[in-house]
Amino acid sequence: MNLFLDSGAYSAWTNRKPISLKDYGKFILEHIEHFDAVANLDVIPGEFGRRGTEAEREESARLGFENYRKLIKMGVPKDKLMHIFHQDERFYWLEKMVEETEYIGISPANDRTVPKKRTWLDQCMKYVTDEKGYPKLKLHAFGLTSIPLLLRYPFYSADSTSWLFMARYGAVFVPKHDGRSYTYLRSPYSIFFSTRSAANKIVGKHYKTLSTVEQKYLCNYIEEKGFKLEDAIESGTVRDRLNMMYYMDLEASLPKWPWRFKNNGQKSLF
Repeated sequence: MNLFLDSGAYSAWTNRKPISLKDYGKFILEHIEHFDAVANLDVIPGEFGRRGTEAEREESARLGFENYRKLIKMGVPKDKLMHIFHQDERFYWLEKMVEETEYIGISPANDRTVPKKRTWLDQCMKYVTDEKGYPKLKLHAFGLTSIPLLLRYPFYSADSTSWLFMARYGAVFVPKHDGRSYTYLRSPYSIFFSTRSAANKIVGKHYKTLSTVEQKYLCNYIEEKGFKLEDAIESGTVRDRLNMMYYMDLEASLPKWPWRFKNNGQKSLF
C-alpha cells in the first residue's frame, strides 16, 4: 500500500489555524519510512472565502518555495517531498519546480469550472512535459474530481474526496460498459440510492427512476462487488466501499505510467 502525507495546509487555512513548519518537518522525519510521498507545507493566499490578490499570491508562492527548501535542509528526502503549484500562480514558479523538484503537485482552483481548469492544466503541460508529451517528472493532481480531466493528463497520482462525499450524499459511481466489459475510460454513472435524496425524482439519476434493464445492470454490478442492492440503499459504509472499488478499478485500467499528453481532444487516453 502506498501512503501519501498531506500537510493539512488547506484545512488549517479554512480554520485560520497556523501550522508550524518545524513541527511538521519533525513529524515527517519521525515517520518518513511509512510514506512514499509527503506534501510540502504550501502557503495559501488570502483568507477563506476571499480570493487572494495578485500580490498575496506572489508572496504565498515565494514563502511556499522557501518552506520546500527548508524542509530539504531539515533532512526530508528530496525524492519524497512534493511541492504544489496552484492555479493563479505565475508559471515562473512552475518552471522553478521543474528545475529543482522530482514530484510536483498541481492544484486547480476549487471555484473554477471544469473548462477553465482544463485550459489552465493544458498550459501547465507546456512546462512539465517534453516535446513528445511525456512528463518530465512525477505529477500529482490535488483535489481533482473530474474523471475526464484525470484521464486527460499524465498524472502519476491523484487525490480527491469526491468518492467519500458522493457516498455520503447517497450515490455510487458505476462504470459504463462497452459491450464486452466495463470501461473506465469514460465518465461513470452517478446513481443515487438514498431514499432521502432529491434525485429520487430525476429520471436516470436514482435507482428507482431507472428502466428495468438499467436496474438489472446496476444490481449485477453491485453483486459482482460482493453486495446487494439493499446494502447500497441502507449503508453509507457500503457506498464508501463501492466507490473505493470503482477508483481502484479505474487505476488498474490505466496504462503503465508514464503516458503521453496529447493536446488534440478532450482526453489523451481515448
